[in-house]
Amino acid sequence: MLRMKETIHIDDEAAAYALHALPDSDVTAVEAHAKHCPPCQQKLNDSVETAQLLALAAVAQQPPGWCKSSLLQRIERESFLTRPARSPQSRTRLASWMPMVAVLALFSLWNMRMQSEVNASRAEAAAAQRSSTTIQATMRQNAMTMAMLAQSQATRPLSAKSPAAQGAEAWMHMTNGQSGGVIIVKNLPAPPPGKVYQIWVAREGVKEPCESFISVEPMQPVAVHAPQALDSYKWIMITLEDSSGSHAQPSDQTILFGDL
Repeated sequence: MLRMKETIHIDDEAAAYALHALPDSDVTAVEAHAKHCPPCQQKLNDSVETAQLLALAAVAQQPPGWCKSSLLQRIERESFLTRPARSPQSRTRLASWMPMVAVLALFSLWNMRMQSEVNASRAEAAAAQRSSTTIQATMRQNAMTMAMLAQSQATRPLSAKSPAAQGAEAWMHMTNGQSGGVIIVKNLPAPPPGKVYQIWVAREGVKEPCESFISVEPMQPVAVHAPQALDSYKWIMITLEDSSGSHAQPSDQTILFGDL
């Protein structure tokens, strides 16, 4: 604790005082001294004024485009980790509210970005017009995926089964009696060259392929269309497969696995 004397000025403490870097006891001592010492009081006033101007010296920076998406992912991740464990039968739409909000926000950002690209491409030549058509088709697919996600009634988690997918996780959003659903994959690294991720639904003696995809986003939605109602199967899994050829049976490289 400072012990102030009338004959000693507070030149060294003024800057720390202005930056709120002094302990409370020292703050009291500095203020008591300055009250009876006009030069020190002026020094404090000047230091406080200078500190307040520091914020104006900082150059404003535009946050990167992925900032909002990254923040939504962190909110969703923390919500999932703190959510009480429930059995698959007790999971409801309320339990999956935060992941759905994050994904819907992600879809909205994608669609806004794509719409901007469409508007820009209208002023370009025929090659750009073909690109615009592809983007619009993707937007329509996104809208269909959003609709399936919003209408889902149950959520099933998938957990990592491979060291290559350490930290990855996924959620299957589905409706009983429906063959279509949406699987949200998060933190899944891009597959090696020549490989793709393949979604499978299975029960005893039956393993049927659904969609294949390549992970390109930190959190990525993938529409799933099974041959039969999703709740008629017992398991869902994602494997690593060769990108060429059809996949009649899953490989032994299971990446994510969960119960339906």
